[in-house]
Parts: sequence; C-alpha cells; structure tokens
Amino acid sequence: VCINDVILFFGGCNLNAISKSVHKYSIRENKLVTFENTLPSPLRDFVAILNEEDNDIHIIGGLNDKNIVVAIHIKTNVRVWDPLQLVMICYLLFILIKHKQIILHVMNSQRKK
Repeated sequence: VCINDVILFFGGCNLNAISKSVHKYSIRENKLVTFENTLPSPLRDFVAILNEEDNDIHIIGGLNDKNIVVAIHIKTNVRVWDPLQLVMICYLLFILIKHKQIILHVMNSQRKK
C-alpha cells in the first residue's frame, strides 16, 4: 500500500517461510523499517487496499502458513503504521483547541446569516 512517499509491506513469503511482518519503506529517505507490531498470523497472496476517505487499510483473503486459503478481512488504520499521520492529526487538534474561540465565533456568525 502506497501512502504519500511511504510504501507499507504486509506479510509475504520467501523460500522458507510465510511472514506476518510489516515493513515501511520511505521513498524520500530510501529507508526500510520493520515494525514490532505484526499481522495476527502469517499471510501471503492477499489483497491490501487503502480507503483514502477514512485512511483504513483493508487486508483481504490470502494463504496462511499451511498454504490454506483463508477468508479473512483485517482492517487497520494508517496511523498505526505511519507516525507522521499521527503527528499531523495531533497538530490539527492543537490548532483546533488553540483557536477554538475564533472557530466558534466564525461558525456562530455564519449560522446567524
């Protein structure tokens, strides 16, 4: 899944094993990070889709570590895997709290019209 300049890699396989690891590759920094958090179980040959409206990642289907087809749907949010998104949300909350009176004044004046 590609988000801005970051690519998230979930699960997968090599010659020896099926993985439940999650990796983040930063295109800008040319850096690969492996997360401590992982998928609930090893998984490969699945589909991962980003819903840009709510920033949810949906991981659907695939094969487990016994090569058995699994009917699975894992829903996770970008914030779990991309700390930058969390920083942006915290910054927006800070702005909203700091300028709460101004925002409320503008909203109230628009309602009166």
